Amino acid sequence: MLSRARLILLLGLCGIAAAQTPATRSDIDPNSLSRFPIVQRSEMKTDADRAAYDYVVGTAPRATPLLGPGGLSLYSPGSAEAIERLNRYLRNDSVIGRRLFELCAIIGAWEIEQQYEWSGHEPAALQFGVSQKAIDIIKFNRPIEGLPEDETVVIQMGRQILREHRLDPEVYAHAVKLFDDKARWSSPSPWGTM
Repeated sequence: MLSRARLILLLGLCGIAAAQTPATRSDIDPNSLSRFPIVQRSEMKTDADRAAYDYVVGTAPRATPLLGPGGLSLYSPGSAEAIERLNRYLRNDSVIGRRLFELCAIIGAWEIEQQYEWSGHEPAALQFGVSQKAIDIIKFNRPIEGLPEDETVVIQMGRQILREHRLDPEVYAHAVKLFDDKARWSSPSPWGTM
């Protein structure tokens, strides 16, 4: 009877400990939730830096600060604008389209255990047409079954590249068959010919 009481007490204490909210580490900024404080426009030193800030953050008043990779990129305003330009292109104008872009984002987020990116891209993936089945295959590391051909190939590529650091010739050939014509004849580069 005494050992049962001890077990119940131990389980109760474990439950209480698990329910406690972990304290934020002392080196984490409470506003940015990272080690870097949020960059303010007033901290930008040049007109070019302020223009980059406006391009990344926007000029409309924000209810919340820009967090995550976009906000952190502002520590290097010259690269922040280029990163944002690439991000917008990949999201909105690339040959794979927004649905597969979001699928790629959640594959990468899951494979490198990046919860922040996952939580931002999972709802976007659903919004742009990625099925709950595809999301669950990624989230729960399930075999790839019953998905459209393009989603199957994209998940195979992501898993091979990010897990095995290689890409099977068969998977590559399949992707080329699916996407090459789109890539070859896509709209001109927004930066002109190179």
